[in-house]
Amino acid sequence: MKKRLRTADLAKLKLPKKKGTRTAYAYVVDAEMPTVSLRLASSGSRTWVVRHGGHESKRTTLGTWPEMTYAGAVQAAAQVLSVVEVPVSKRKRNAPGTWDDLVEIFKVEHVSRRSGRTPAEDRDQVRRLGIFCEAFGRKRPRDLTSGDVRAWLEPHKDRAPTEANRLRALARQLWNYAFRQGGLVIGANPVSADTVTVEREKRRRRNIKEEEAERLLAAVQSLGDAEARDAILWVWVVAGRCSEALTIRWEHVNDSVAWIPDSKGGHPLTWPLEGLAADVIKRQRVK
Repeated sequence: MKKRLRTADLAKLKLPKKKGTRTAYAYVVDAEMPTVSLRLASSGSRTWVVRHGGHESKRTTLGTWPEMTYAGAVQAAAQVLSVVEVPVSKRKRNAPGTWDDLVEIFKVEHVSRRSGRTPAEDRDQVRRLGIFCEAFGRKRPRDLTSGDVRAWLEPHKDRAPTEANRLRALARQLWNYAFRQGGLVIGANPVSADTVTVEREKRRRRNIKEEEAERLLAAVQSLGDAEARDAILWVWVVAGRCSEALTIRWEHVNDSVAWIPDSKGGHPLTWPLEGLAADVIKRQRVK
């Protein structure tokens, strides 16, 4: 189970049921610092522990709640993680030394092998990984700080808050991935909500006025390039993404509809051929 232990009501966490005469334990992992957990015992005790060692994980007891607060547990965990070293015999061979190295492994495991994601989503993921590596590729994973991430996201916050949120989520995912490799990072994830804040995404919706539509249509009709004119008209009348509307194939067009079998949303899209849309298809058929 995972919770934000900093804000959770720890006294109300459900204790595990005792199994026979033996004490039962359950661990609640902190969503902000996954190395820290609160161990719940059927006897009623609540103990802070820190996990270290990557895949060959070990747990070290930090103290009991409520005597030790969440802030105290995080501080104690950081001290433990700063001195814990992964034994040489248990380190992975050819362990990645920089974010560039780690991202190449991440691509193989989480991009090329992942099912249920569309090609467009894969391309977006690879593009964002490139943006991350451009900023931090030569850094060691453990050298990444919240200040680095904050400065990196700052130019995106006002211009493209949606993209900034995607980049922040990716950076957090990469840090957690580095932690699971064992010995690459220590301490708290620098990409937490407390250290890096991006404003809520503002959904934009605006209807085109009739006079604006008339001006747009007149401007498009005045273009000398017939191919460009039809391309703009087609995207406009079907209200589709350029990457989808302009990649339609003739085998996906009949007398009444046009469609694409896969879209960014992961499902087919169908457009009725009426009015201007039908005119564009007729002109393209003649060519």
